[in-house]
Amino acid sequence: MSSRFCILGTAGHIDHGKSTLVKALTGTDPDRLPEEKARGMTIELGFAHLTLPAAGGMPAVDIGIVDVPGHERFVRTMVAGATGFDLAMLVVAADDGVMPQTREHIEILDLLGIGRGLVVLSKVDLVLEDRSAIVREQIADAVGGTALESWPIIGASAKTGIGLDVIRATLRTLSLMENGRESGGIFRLSIDRVFSVHGRGTVVTGSVLSGRVTPGETLELQPVGIACKVREVQSHGSVIEGAVGGQRAALNVTGVDKVAIDRGMELATPGYLTPTRYLDARVRALPRLKAPIDSHTRLRISIGTTEAIAMLVVIGGDEIAPGESGFVQLRFQQAVVAAFGQRFIVRNENAQATLGGGSVVRPVARRARPKLAETRTAVERAASADGYERIREAFRGAGFQTLWVNRVACEAGIEPSEVEPFRARMLTEGILIRIGTRECIAVRWRMSRRGHSLFEAASCVKAERAGDCQGSICRVDRVEIGAGHGPGGFCAAGTARAGCGSRALRRASRVSADDVG
Repeated sequence: MSSRFCILGTAGHIDHGKSTLVKALTGTDPDRLPEEKARGMTIELGFAHLTLPAAGGMPAVDIGIVDVPGHERFVRTMVAGATGFDLAMLVVAADDGVMPQTREHIEILDLLGIGRGLVVLSKVDLVLEDRSAIVREQIADAVGGTALESWPIIGASAKTGIGLDVIRATLRTLSLMENGRESGGIFRLSIDRVFSVHGRGTVVTGSVLSGRVTPGETLELQPVGIACKVREVQSHGSVIEGAVGGQRAALNVTGVDKVAIDRGMELATPGYLTPTRYLDARVRALPRLKAPIDSHTRLRISIGTTEAIAMLVVIGGDEIAPGESGFVQLRFQQAVVAAFGQRFIVRNENAQATLGGGSVVRPVARRARPKLAETRTAVERAASADGYERIREAFRGAGFQTLWVNRVACEAGIEPSEVEPFRARMLTEGILIRIGTRECIAVRWRMSRRGHSLFEAASCVKAERAGDCQGSICRVDRVEIGAGHGPGGFCAAGTARAGCGSRALRRASRVSADDVG
């Protein structure tokens, strides 16, 4: 019976016993820095490993634990650590009760969509039952209306061992309730640490968000676009054959130096992620805000393990009221990478308060005209729950860019294997047309000055001839339908070669009706 992998993250106010509880559960002290041990507080992300052996017909569970800081100055680090959480463990001290960072961490977990976890009422050995009951009521009030409101509350003490077995049993149950992450397909790892090992070279660590990686594979470091090769894979100090979604992993990579890598970058399957300064998203403002989030406000966006400054531009409006949500375009100062549906946190520019959060709708966008009705309509199509509608919008928005199947999958939020069935469906329904060996999708229809019907086409899925496009999506600039060509006659103007980035229209060439699907 194979093991189930998942990543558990801690959350809670400073000095509520998160690190102490992790050490009691695993035997590993997640506070590794001398400064942390001297000050008695977590400053950086800490890591531990908990293995629950198979029992009672249930598989073994391999849990990677990420311990996050609880101080308000380190919320950025907390959010970086929360990337990749499958489960969360909110820790509230029985003697202190719910505190400001308890509430902010609850908000962040809710905004990131972490729907499974448990609440640990720590230090119960220090208080009477009456006090524990009061704090339980505080917790219930704080998590009400969030994804955390159904989480079990477990009283525990790292000092006496009370409740530790109940926590382990609950973690097993919760981990088996998860469907598990995709262990094939697209690989993504958000980097949270980078260092060099003498004689081995560059090592990066992070949570595997999806897919599988093995030694010898080539990955892409984004957003810098550097190709690198995996020499060795480790997890929790042990060399392994490969890492899959839900595991913490350390990758020894070649082809890139340590100085070129920072926390916040990603390693991914080549062609999947695309660096961009513009992305469209849906943002929700927290209900407790005293003022709306105004359009064209500079904010801090925490996405993946990175934090970047962006201007938030509301699409189809001037603001997002407290407790409401709306479509926005995020205009970053520097290039970032993301995928459809990826969650993020919005904080004010000086990083003093969490304002809300959201999910990515279009991970690669153009600078939008936010007041145009068609801009909002396009974003609504891109946010559709229907994968077929999303992939159609991905093609519509591609313009004249050359696309790859992996990039289409990223933008539409589907697996690369789903692109071909959707392509076939679009061909059948006449949405996608074939011109020679290429297929293209009509973006919009218009009339030329001479009365000819024209459509502008973004490129298509891939060519039929082996080697033509090499899996990329080729484009056709324009197809003109002229009455002078006879029944079924088409004149293709501006057919671009595979991978051609030029927008210049090429000489018109006659295409027979037999070439058109």
